Amino acid sequence: MFRTGASLSGECGTEGSARASAGQTGQLGVLRQVVTRAMVTQVLAVSGRGDRRSDGKLCAVTCVFFVLALTLFPRDGYRSVLSKLAGGTASLVARGQLVSSSALRQRRLSLGPEPFRLLFERIAGPVGTAVMPGVFWRGLRLASVDGTYFEVADTAVNAVFGRTRNQRRAAAFPQVHLVALIECGTRALLGVAFDVRRVCEQDLTRRLLDRMRPGMLVLADRGFPGWLLWVDAAAGGADLLWRISAAVRLVPDEVLPDGSWLATRHADKNIWKALAGRPRSVRVRVIEMVVVIEAADGSRRHEPYRLITTLLDHKAFPAGELAALYSQRWESELEFRDLKITQRGPRAVLRSKTPALVNQEIWAYLVTHQAIRRMIAATAADHRLDADRLSFTVALTVARDTVVRIRARTGTHPPEMTASLLANLGPSERRLRVCLRAVKRPNAIFPSKPIGPASRSTKIIEYGIQIVTGQTGPTATTKQNSRTR
Repeated sequence: MFRTGASLSGECGTEGSARASAGQTGQLGVLRQVVTRAMVTQVLAVSGRGDRRSDGKLCAVTCVFFVLALTLFPRDGYRSVLSKLAGGTASLVARGQLVSSSALRQRRLSLGPEPFRLLFERIAGPVGTAVMPGVFWRGLRLASVDGTYFEVADTAVNAVFGRTRNQRRAAAFPQVHLVALIECGTRALLGVAFDVRRVCEQDLTRRLLDRMRPGMLVLADRGFPGWLLWVDAAAGGADLLWRISAAVRLVPDEVLPDGSWLATRHADKNIWKALAGRPRSVRVRVIEMVVVIEAADGSRRHEPYRLITTLLDHKAFPAGELAALYSQRWESELEFRDLKITQRGPRAVLRSKTPALVNQEIWAYLVTHQAIRRMIAATAADHRLDADRLSFTVALTVARDTVVRIRARTGTHPPEMTASLLANLGPSERRLRVCLRAVKRPNAIFPSKPIGPASRSTKIIEYGIQIVTGQTGPTATTKQNSRTR
């Protein structure tokens, strides 16, 4: 058995709660405005992981905050993070009551992943409002679905997650496959599903169909629009704008005045038995375009795109606007960057050594990340700003600082977070975006990109979109900022 100081165990039990103040240690600084102690107590009760008694041990409520704090300080050890929650290492050392790392790990195991999953479900969802730029387009809430991977510790038991393999070798670490539905205007997480490496993106996306609701326009890349997934996602009432491979045969039935065209998409005969009452053909609207990118060095690049959508009315939803809107799918890529690189750290793997703790750690990361996103969105809404102008890095720094140096205040809008975000606004004009594809950890023995001046990224000065009418040629060119909404 292990013991903790009064500053930690004082939150547990009736007597300890009476002594606890609003700024009691063992919580998450300004993030306690989103992840409250009452909420944590409720999810522990629902999951059956709450404490039956208070006897001076590290209670379940504080342990939940401890696990969440691990995701704010991913490079710190267990006892270092615990000391931050307890108000500093000195006070714990003076009392001779430091908790051992092995005891903290056992406490993590006793909690399991379920309380953190329930906690995420409580705070996940749309946070953008109509007054915030980029959240809605023609009355539809913009969302993007995309997938990524988390690398986990290379232990024998974590091998169950699987690894990426090619003809030469396997990846260095086991990987967890994650798919997220993200609100484009705020990058808030609407829903998340993850599983072992071999589970494909379409199967994980199917678990998020209940999050794709009427009044929402969902964007997706060309790896998603399988027949069954497209039909099931559209059946839920959400509208779709997905990129589709040029290998899919689509024949124009009617060319519309804006350059888009209507087509009938038929299901392959080999999946007819799996349709189970679903239609064998659906009506889609096709937008074919060529993206022309001009860089500062004078070079130009042309990339063909084919989009399909459930929005068949060309008057209410013009093709030119939909074509420019597809660039908002990149918001999911930027969200993964903030989650995996800014918060977790570049080239870092999850610290957990067992599958149960890996699941717990991922849910904990999602909880703290969503809490920060909600606070950013609240500040943006109060000041009628585009949420993209508020830095996630600044918000993360404030969240970490308030855990260590100040006690969180009551109220809806913590002044520390608001002041820091408003003092570090991004540009009002959105920057042009380019991402030159490169493998960061190649499995092959050859370098993944050239060495020297050729490997340097060039600055994009503008790009244009050419709508292709009925597969006959470009008819209209619209210069768009890749960040314009």
